[in-house]
Amino acid sequence: MAAIAVLSAAALPVRSGALLQLALGPAASWLRATLPWLLVPAALLPVRTPAPDADVMLRFVLTTAVAVLSTSALTGSVASRLVRKASAAPLAGGAAPCARSAAAAAAAAAAHSSLPLAAATVVVGSLGTAMLLLLRRRRAGGAANAGLSRGDATPCEEGASREEQASRDEETELAAAWAPCFAALTFAAHAAAARLTPPPVRRFVPPFVAAAAALGVITYGLDGSRGVLRYVDGAGDQLISCVGPVMCTYGLYCHSHRALLARQLPALLALALVVAPATLLVTAAAGRALGLAPADAASALPATTTTALALMMPGGLPLIRTEWVVLGTVCVGFGTAITLPLLLRVTGLAAHSPAVRGLAIGAAAHVSGVAALASRGELAAADVASVAAVLVGTVRVALVYVPWVSDGLRLACGGGRVGEEGEEEE
Repeated sequence: MAAIAVLSAAALPVRSGALLQLALGPAASWLRATLPWLLVPAALLPVRTPAPDADVMLRFVLTTAVAVLSTSALTGSVASRLVRKASAAPLAGGAAPCARSAAAAAAAAAAHSSLPLAAATVVVGSLGTAMLLLLRRRRAGGAANAGLSRGDATPCEEGASREEQASRDEETELAAAWAPCFAALTFAAHAAAARLTPPPVRRFVPPFVAAAAALGVITYGLDGSRGVLRYVDGAGDQLISCVGPVMCTYGLYCHSHRALLARQLPALLALALVVAPATLLVTAAAGRALGLAPADAASALPATTTTALALMMPGGLPLIRTEWVVLGTVCVGFGTAITLPLLLRVTGLAAHSPAVRGLAIGAAAHVSGVAALASRGELAAADVASVAAVLVGTVRVALVYVPWVSDGLRLACGGGRVGEEGEEEE
């Protein structure tokens, strides 16, 4: 958040913005091209969380669906009245991206859908994993011989806790050893999906969704649920950690989209001051109405916020279950990606300008919505969606840290007030 704010402020003036665009524009284009396949592991993150009861899970998913529908419909309604008609033209900012940035974007798009490059990446990743597994086996053999020579106690003599710790350590080492291969497979699966998925299918199943399904099948086939966890704990965590730097590059939009920001300032202010708090309350009330426990209803609040920002929300509202945060964002992100054409029709967004669609989808489906719009070829809407996702997500996080807002959301979820000693009152 700090990096986005600093880069945005530096890119806003004409001269410094032009220099930053020239210096960072090509690298930013390459980073943004990685966003769809960096999000692939996010679909598998819920395997870490304890599976809720089927009835609770159904109500939770319905609550997130209400959140998406209400957010996109309310945003579309407000934006359609405040977005100025000039934005219906092809999106252009205060300054067009430099030629180097445009060339870099084209090269990055070609590289990220290249099957020969994907095959070469898998070969290199597999060799890296093979070397790490070999080194691990030699190190384990040496450690076992050293332990026998000293007469160390066996795990069984030390108790079950030592066995469990040894098992966890082994899984951590295996996750690290398999990370190069799994990361390469992630890139290859997305490249294959981007190249081979027919356009009609791609409208409903973007390449990064298809790649996530393929990775789930592959990792489960290797070692069942442990194989999926091995992927998530190793390569998945490393790939998702790269989403932050990609999001920071959107600070350059204050230069290339200066005209958009100035022209649509009323709509953006309405998003921050009206839509963000209103949709939080609607989501909380929907969860309570559907019969969810207060903690379960509160855990749906971060669902429409991009994952990197959503993980900060439990700090302001402890009622939110941290382990359910990713479950909600994944349900919203990938559900929206799959049903995007239907969502655009149901909410009436299909009839509006790209700016209105971008604001609504960015506010409702965060980074996954940006990627889904880009996969459909709606680059103008995707640009606006990225601005909306960052703006609305940041405002939502800030709101839950305001004590009276946090108390109001807790009450809306069905919880009690927090007393002076920090305990919840009935």
